[in-house]
Amino acid sequence: MIGLIPALGSFLASMPMTVGNAVLFVAYLQLFGTAFNSLNGKVFNSNTIFRLAAPVLVGISLMNINPSLFKDLPVLIQPFISNGLIMGVFISILLEKIVNWSAFEQQFELKNG
Repeated sequence: MIGLIPALGSFLASMPMTVGNAVLFVAYLQLFGTAFNSLNGKVFNSNTIFRLAAPVLVGISLMNINPSLFKDLPVLIQPFISNGLIMGVFISILLEKIVNWSAFEQQFELKNG
């Protein structure tokens, strides 16, 4: 709808990128809260904490890397590799499919009674 009003569209285009990032930050916080609620009942120990830590840390790291470092990669994958949110989600899905987390949880329960 905003694109139909040229004056409004040009005003929003002239806003600094940080304003757009602040708006996205609020949306990401809501997504994070939903994801955090879905973790209720999960067992976390030194082995299974990677379930959360690896995707979050890789995503944050990629968001802080200068996008020009990815210029040698093919143009079609540059936006995906340089996007911390997309790569964090991808790594999370990959870890859930590859790692047998229930085996780690069972080991933890056996050790701790």
